[in-house]
Amino acid sequence: MKNIYLIAGLGLALRFVFAIFGEFSTDAEAVYLSALKFYQTGVLGVVGARVVYSGTSIPGSLLDLMTGIPLFISRGALWGFAFAGAAYSWISAWIIFKAYRTLDLKMSQDMLAAFVFLSPWPILFSDALNSSLMLLPATIWFYSATQIFSGVRSRKQYVLLGLSFVLGFQLHLSFVILGFGAFVLLLLDEKSMQKKTSNTNHSR
Repeated sequence: MKNIYLIAGLGLALRFVFAIFGEFSTDAEAVYLSALKFYQTGVLGVVGARVVYSGTSIPGSLLDLMTGIPLFISRGALWGFAFAGAAYSWISAWIIFKAYRTLDLKMSQDMLAAFVFLSPWPILFSDALNSSLMLLPATIWFYSATQIFSGVRSRKQYVLLGLSFVLGFQLHLSFVILGFGAFVLLLLDEKSMQKKTSNTNHSR
């Protein structure tokens, strides 16, 4: 377990380095300025990320909360904004790691931790504060989906499934994929339950 914590810590450090020294894109700048306005005025915006192709913005204040609260810790310094991106990416990786651990994978825990926390793509995109925040609701969806398919059908899993959609709705347009995925997942789960019920009745 000690090795897992070391690997996870290294993953967080790498994410922070790439977030603070990465390219500050126009999207990231817009998110930062909105978060900075929240920090300076204490007033949350009513819209979040910009939709590049339409020139509109996604409704909701969640983006300002997720990126603005860390600025209160850093007193407005840019490192707080960078750490937010790194932290949310790392939390997403931890959720994925926990989900994979529930599966019967032929892989050591240390190797699994290295695969999840040190994979280059999420580390490189730690500075993309617009789209990378979508990783959090997406990984919540993935965790609940793996639990349901593993046979763990509790109210908690379905609440997490709905929560991922609600959070994603305020962060990125790709939230529609989560909604469609949840619909397909519930449909497959219902058919699976009906099949098991039918087999049980036939066995009697």
